[in-house]
Amino acid sequence: MGSYLSQPVTKKESCSGHGRGHLWGCSAMQGWRTSMEDSHLAVSFEDELDGISFFGVFDGHGGSEVAAFCKQYMPDEISRQLKERLARGARLSGDCLGEVLTASFHAMDDMLRSPDYERPLLALKQAARPGSKGQGSSSSEAAGSSSSCDAEEAAEAEEPTQKPRGVLSLLSNSIESDLAQARDKGSLSRDEAKQVMMKMALLRKLESKAPALGPDTGAADNVGCTAVCILLTRDEIVCANAGDSRAVLCRKGGPPVALSQDHKPNDAVERERIEAAGGRIEEISVGIRVHYRVNGNLNLSRSIGDLEYKKSPELGHERQMICSTPDIVKMPRMKDDDFIILACDGVWDVKSNEDVCSFMKEKLHGDDAEAIIPAVESLLDDCIAEDPKKTNGLGGDNMTCLVVQLQP
Repeated sequence: MGSYLSQPVTKKESCSGHGRGHLWGCSAMQGWRTSMEDSHLAVSFEDELDGISFFGVFDGHGGSEVAAFCKQYMPDEISRQLKERLARGARLSGDCLGEVLTASFHAMDDMLRSPDYERPLLALKQAARPGSKGQGSSSSEAAGSSSSCDAEEAAEAEEPTQKPRGVLSLLSNSIESDLAQARDKGSLSRDEAKQVMMKMALLRKLESKAPALGPDTGAADNVGCTAVCILLTRDEIVCANAGDSRAVLCRKGGPPVALSQDHKPNDAVERERIEAAGGRIEEISVGIRVHYRVNGNLNLSRSIGDLEYKKSPELGHERQMICSTPDIVKMPRMKDDDFIILACDGVWDVKSNEDVCSFMKEKLHGDDAEAIIPAVESLLDDCIAEDPKKTNGLGGDNMTCLVVQLQP
């Protein structure tokens, strides 16, 4: 179940905004957990992308840094992918938007694996430490923005001794390349020899100051996040989900419409992929609840990060033991569409799709974005447990909920 505080942190990070044809409000609460590992975002892209809006909830595990990384880097990746397809003459709808979301989820894993992004990831990890300026922050950027001030400040403050392992690898490879060229030529000039000696000296210095990581350990090997994201256009809702966060569309006078399905290790499709990649699924009982965990650890089967489970490059993104490939659901907008709810499993563990939609229908009033916030905050308060040990963890998790109120 994880570790719990003696008293929950019920202070909330809330924000709101609007885009073309919608209003949105969001709130996040640490709750009983010893740290806050969720992130979320709401971005409205510029007119050249037809005012498409992007929403996301990222539920971290093993740390907050991968969730914060997705918040910081995914909007720019989504924008880049959209512009690239627009330049090729594609229509930004339907399958195209689904492809953009899938490619962006995969791109997050590629970036986390790249030495170029190890320093920013370590900075985000440092920012989440108790006492750091950015610790516990989960408020989203204003609509239209996709940068992170907290992350930039943390990068500037990063300890100089935390040199990324990837830099050492690059430097070592450069030295090997220089020596190979020398063997081919039969000799080195004075300047070339001096450069090689300087690189060797720098490599020894960095190795002496490097953090105590194993040779095959990466900064995102044992930390990750689930991701549920929406691209919203004038005519369409396109949802991408990897993990057990969830999105639901609520319509006037009708039942909730699921925009995502949870990914759990015991699902037949997930189990087949996990076992084909060499993994195993263990059943662990906690009170009356049974958790299914991959290799006895993760209780979900898809996520961004968790690169320890993604070390078979021949399998591609889609067939890794834990994969970041999202399921895509495309839904045309209708006049009866009321609002979309995106939330992490801390909410859905306590309430069903029907429960949450009914709760929000009762609480949402008015056409002001700021009016959404009290409704969402009230939902989080209604979900938190009085004592998570008595509920076997239900109501004891971090909670984040983002509501997008649709307008005709």
